[in-house]
Amino acid sequence: MKRKVTQTIFGGAILALVLGGAVVFKARATPPSGISFNPIGQATVPAFDVKRKEKAIDWELRLEAPQALEVAT
Repeated sequence: MKRKVTQTIFGGAILALVLGGAVVFKARATPPSGISFNPIGQATVPAFDVKRKEKAIDWELRLEAPQALEVAT
């Protein structure tokens, strides 16, 4: 019983730290300077749903986009 109480307290403390860190964390970034961008190409990819499963190797890949995507290179 004592071990279960200790695990519950420890788990609660870890959860509090994670949630507290997630609330406090805010990403800060500055825009690039001294860099120019030259677009090479642009396309609109229609909605898609792709699923691939390899039987020889145990892996699965699933890609989906429920709406069209704008892609720029």
